[in-house]
Amino acid sequence: MLVWEVSAIDVGKTRVEIQISGLDLSLPATRIVGHSPGPKLLVTAGVHGGEYPAIDAASRLGQELTADALSGELTIVHLVSPVSFYARRQYVNPLDGKNPNRYFPGDANGTATERITHQVMTLARSHDAWVDLHGGDIHEALVPFSLVSNAGAEETSRRSLDLAQAFALPRIVITASVGGSSYVAAALAGIPAILAEAGGMGQLDTESVRLLHQGLRRVLQFLGMVAGGPPEPVVSRQLHQFAWTRAEASGLWYPGKTAGEMAEAKEVVGKITDVYGDLLQEIRAPQSGEILFAVTSLAIETGDPLLAVGA
Repeated sequence: MLVWEVSAIDVGKTRVEIQISGLDLSLPATRIVGHSPGPKLLVTAGVHGGEYPAIDAASRLGQELTADALSGELTIVHLVSPVSFYARRQYVNPLDGKNPNRYFPGDANGTATERITHQVMTLARSHDAWVDLHGGDIHEALVPFSLVSNAGAEETSRRSLDLAQAFALPRIVITASVGGSSYVAAALAGIPAILAEAGGMGQLDTESVRLLHQGLRRVLQFLGMVAGGPPEPVVSRQLHQFAWTRAEASGLWYPGKTAGEMAEAKEVVGKITDVYGDLLQEIRAPQSGEILFAVTSLAIETGDPLLAVGA
C-alpha cells in the first residue's frame, strides 16, 4: 500500500516513481506539498495511451505549480498506462490486452492492468478528491464533457457534481453506466471524482489542452488550494443517459454522423461493410440526443465501440 505521511521536510515539489507490485514497471508522478494545509487532490492522465491533450495538460500543471502557491497536497500521475503511451496503443494495455478503465478498483494479485489500477485506487483513497483526465483515443472524435457517477452515496455524488461544475466543460454526464471506470470505482469508495474528456484522434490540439488545463486550475481554486477565490460559475448542460453502440462484425466502418451532431432514436448513423462493400451491419442511434464520441477509423473489429449518444 502506498500512503505518504506528510511532515515539514516533505514540503515542496518532488518527482516520484510509483512502483507496481509484481511488475518491472513504475508510474511517473509529481507530488507537490504546499506550505499551508488544505485538501489533497489526485490528478491522473494517460489511462489510455493516445489521449494526448490530457497527458499534456497534467504535465503543464506539474511544471508550473509550486509549493509556495499551493495549500494542501497535489499528486499528478502523468502516465497511468506508460506502456500503452510509448507503444501508441489505443484502448488497451499491451501487457495483458485489457482496457484499464474497465478494471478499477483493480486487484493487487491480478494481471498487469489490474495491478496498476489497484495501485492507483490505493493512492486515490489517500486523497480528498480525484480528477481523471481523458479524451478521444487515437481513432475517436469527441466533444468535451465530464462524467460523474451516481452509483455511490448521495453526498459523494453531490460533491463530484460540484467538481464537474467547477471544471466547467460544456457537458456533464451523470451516470453509473460504465462499470470498472475510475469515476465509478471512486464513487463506490466514497471519493468525489470526475472523469474529464477533451480532444481526440491522436492530436495534441491547443484548445483541448487549454480546456483541460483551465479545468484543473478551476478545480484547485474551487477547493481553495490556490489563490483567486472560487472560479466564476459556468453553466454546463447536464445529461443523464450515456448510450453506446458497438460493432457486431469486423469490417469497414462508415460513420454517417460524427461527434457533436444530433441523432434521433433508431436513426441510421453509420454502417459496417466487408472489403467488397457488402453490408454487414447497419448502425442505428440507441437513443435521441447528441453524439458525444464517434470512432473515426475505417478498420473496426467485433465488439469495438462505434459511438455514444448523450441525453
